[in-house]
Amino acid sequence: MRPNLGKLAIGFLWVLLLGYSFTLAPANDSLLTKRILAASIGGSWDGIDPSVIAVWNMLGLVPLLYLSLLIPDGRRQRVWSWPFGLLMMMGGAFVLVPWLLLRTERDSAAHPYRMGMTIVRSAVYRWGIVCGLLGLTVFGVLWGNAEAYLRLFWSKRLIHVMTLDLLFCAALLPYLIGKLRRPEDIEQEPSWAKALLWLPLFGPALWNALYYRPATLSFQPDQ
Repeated sequence: MRPNLGKLAIGFLWVLLLGYSFTLAPANDSLLTKRILAASIGGSWDGIDPSVIAVWNMLGLVPLLYLSLLIPDGRRQRVWSWPFGLLMMMGGAFVLVPWLLLRTERDSAAHPYRMGMTIVRSAVYRWGIVCGLLGLTVFGVLWGNAEAYLRLFWSKRLIHVMTLDLLFCAALLPYLIGKLRRPEDIEQEPSWAKALLWLPLFGPALWNALYYRPATLSFQPDQ
């Protein structure tokens, strides 16, 4: 059996990132971590740079984008995808990669996911993600301080790891989308849709909102 080079590369990067995050990343600042965690559950963001707020909240939106892709694909997999998508809100790419490694290339199950599909494939949901990502980017760029963010990135473990996590999540999107598209889909896909996938993070979000229509199940779900 030929090794899956894509999975090997992702698995290697995953192990590398895990090891780096717990050993070589900058020292942890427990006070900053507590402040951000408290702010994210209804506390005050006063004193926290808007760029940090933007990246932190993007890490909450990106799993919603992944759910919109994972749930349709997970209907065909023995290992359910939606728990991994939900847990991404706490663990990011660290949680997602195990499912990508377990994912098979052939249809091996038939989970209907009727309610979940209705939610994550609705136009409100998909365009809400696009607008959220755009709004957070504008907020972080216009009101944030890039120099201050870089200082935090190189000195605080939480900022360092969450930035790498967001970059890893963005890099994995084209890989997942490549697995969702079957040869006939790629042939019929318009050039503008293909071009979107070259735009990090926003491109896949727009592709999902404008173009992607999951194929229907080709066999009856298990009773």
